[in-house]
Amino acid sequence: MTQRIDILTTGAMPSQRKDAVASSGEDVVDHAVNALHKCFPGVEFVVRRVCCRDSSQMTTDILWGIGVQVSRSFQDGADGVVVTHSTDTIEETAYFLDLVGDFSCSGLSGSGFSGTNDTSDKQVDEGSGRPNGQAQASDEDDSHGPVVQISEGISMESSFGPARGRISGSGPKAANGPTVITGSIRRAGEMAPQGLANLLASCKVALEPDSAQYGALVVANGEIHLAREVVKVNSWILDAFESPVCGPVGFVGSHGVDFVAKPLRRSCTRYTALVPPVDLVTASIGPGDRSIPALVDVGCRGLVVESLGYGNLPQEMVRDLQSAAKRNVPVVITTRCLSGGAPNPGTVDDSGFVATNLPGPKARIKLMLALSVTNDASEIAQIFAQYP
Repeated sequence: MTQRIDILTTGAMPSQRKDAVASSGEDVVDHAVNALHKCFPGVEFVVRRVCCRDSSQMTTDILWGIGVQVSRSFQDGADGVVVTHSTDTIEETAYFLDLVGDFSCSGLSGSGFSGTNDTSDKQVDEGSGRPNGQAQASDEDDSHGPVVQISEGISMESSFGPARGRISGSGPKAANGPTVITGSIRRAGEMAPQGLANLLASCKVALEPDSAQYGALVVANGEIHLAREVVKVNSWILDAFESPVCGPVGFVGSHGVDFVAKPLRRSCTRYTALVPPVDLVTASIGPGDRSIPALVDVGCRGLVVESLGYGNLPQEMVRDLQSAAKRNVPVVITTRCLSGGAPNPGTVDDSGFVATNLPGPKARIKLMLALSVTNDASEIAQIFAQYP
């Protein structure tokens, strides 16, 4: 049986021009047809442009749309999905896909969008609300023969069922196939670009059925990282990604894919949307953070606070956060340190704050999803206690 890999691009995917330079190496997808065919004979590749955004310009609408398209790809028969993404926010997108991916539960619930028509990145750019409208036509006929199909635009309507509420998985059982996210520090047009090598490695991981047991994975520089653990630790060197807590769970070489750690037991929640605005605040030396009352006053739905060290905060900041919690704005506390989090992650402290050991940006993603299910601090803590 022919295997099929869907490659979803989120950055620039220009036509085959030698002078084309993308922000994150997604242009290599257009130029990699022959390499994909030689490396993976008999595998069908379907390339879809989800959007055309540098990851520094991602929005919650686009993030949800990526999740919808990943699920659709599996519903349409893909054996694995590779998402190409520029590196600035790749860890947040990967963790979002890890939380909503159909790995140990039955998937997303609801659409997260008010519109039900196809959309393009142009309409996401221009719309002030939820994406709506018809898919943008392709700039030119990008036909690559029978090996690769090119599809423009995505549908933002989710076809998931209406059920809501928490469900727990019984272990690392994957209903979908592998989902892999990759990018490139060294872009096309620079010496020794990284994009093609990372794309080929990601396809190897996506073709490995056991990969799905780990949830969404980030593949870069020959290493395989868990979406929950991976962080970008350097802004420009090739070896920019690390997993400070556990290290990479596997490696990719010319021989194939080697996993060096077993998948962990997983549980998950059925989320119905990403709920902004949730703000991320970092504690520092000084008289607290005067922005907290202002954020609450303008309608902040939740706060994630990167504390000093192991959950420590200036007293002025604690008072402002307690006031926010009393106004029904959930507060999640982590640390600004590279790892460690706050004490007793997955619990609520005496001030009504939820503790987590997630990095701040990922805690923000999880809180935005949790708010689609509940606004109760104890229930949010239960969601944060789940792995991933």
